[in-house]
Amino acid sequence: IAFLQSVFPHIDAFTYEDDDDCFFVKVNNECDMLAELPSVQHEGLVLDALRDSDRERYAELCRDRDLNKYWGYDADSDNPDGDADFYLAVPRREFNDGVAITLAVREDDELVGEATVYGFDFRGAASIAVRVLSGCHSRGVGSRATAALIKLAKEIGLSTLKAEILNENEASIKMTSKFMDVDKCTKSKTYFTLSL
Repeated sequence: IAFLQSVFPHIDAFTYEDDDDCFFVKVNNECDMLAELPSVQHEGLVLDALRDSDRERYAELCRDRDLNKYWGYDADSDNPDGDADFYLAVPRREFNDGVAITLAVREDDELVGEATVYGFDFRGAASIAVRVLSGCHSRGVGSRATAALIKLAKEIGLSTLKAEILNENEASIKMTSKFMDVDKCTKSKTYFTLSL
């Protein structure tokens, strides 16, 4: 067990019934360690749990084809009926499964975007992403949300953050480079890293 603990900082080991020589090991990540979704405030923004009352506005964000081409999925194929409840259910399920922390980005208590920590590597690193509703661009929401997400990542014990951005998403590359160092570029993506 000591070796596993040296490799994975968050493990649980359980002995099997009455046999001390047989045990089960569960490797946890920073998301698994949270009993509930965290929240953080930063420069006029609040990142917190998505609410039922966010249903339609969050669905608008998820259905935005111009944003989704950079976000990495096709809302029409994932949810062909456009059901707003589907969009809220996904981040809740991902949190419960220890896969992702997706938070609403709020300004004056209004949903203006989402911020996500995902891709936990079980060794203190994860990826981040932020997207902002189209009508809320050019107000610095993306930069402030990224700063808030970095603050939150430190609070939950992450040591390294990563971001993958499509090369044609020049606005996100410019904004992310304020916080993170360009690690490398490929034909299709720019990769950023930040040691916390």
